[in-house]
Amino acid sequence: MFMLWDDLQIGGVADCQRSGPGLAVVHTCKYPYHAAAVGYTGSLPKAHRYYLALEHSGDLYLNLIDPPQPLFQVESFTAFWILRIDTGRGATSF
Repeated sequence: MFMLWDDLQIGGVADCQRSGPGLAVVHTCKYPYHAAAVGYTGSLPKAHRYYLALEHSGDLYLNLIDPPQPLFQVESFTAFWILRIDTGRGATSF
């Protein structure tokens, strides 16, 4: 794990864990995390409710890939953190 701030750390697959009290986890890859959380293999239809992201019990699963044209939507990440702060369930500073 690499600590960015006191309450924000990043890591790889070997560091991955589920959320817990005072801990919010953002899983930022399609495989294995997003696919497993949503329950699909292969491709997910773009119209699917959780095509971009699924938030469940303090975990945010993002459908991120490395396409030639970036598709990442910052709103999907920032909305999760704002919710965590507003409800007192996560980081309070960045």
